[in-house]
Amino acid sequence: AGTWTEVPSIARGLPAATDTHGMTVSRDEVKASVELLSGLTVDESAALGTFNPKRAPVILGGMIVAEMVMERVGVAEAVVSVRDTLDGVAAELAALP
Repeated sequence: AGTWTEVPSIARGLPAATDTHGMTVSRDEVKASVELLSGLTVDESAALGTFNPKRAPVILGGMIVAEMVMERVGVAEAVVSVRDTLDGVAAELAALP
């Protein structure tokens, strides 16, 4: 889940810990980020300064999954949210009669 909040920072070269909630990212941005990260070592990725360096060992895998999900679902862009699935389930249950 944390990968999605990192996508805008990596794609746009924003500083780590940038609040990305509500930002829209395109599939092209995700693809470009996968291409960037795939050409770097874990240490080089961690040194980018665009995401939490502790995520460097797994960020490329997460970005590949994000790209594939967007492709499979057929969307050109996605809105980043810091809320997770549990928040959505709780909101839906709260709305039940």
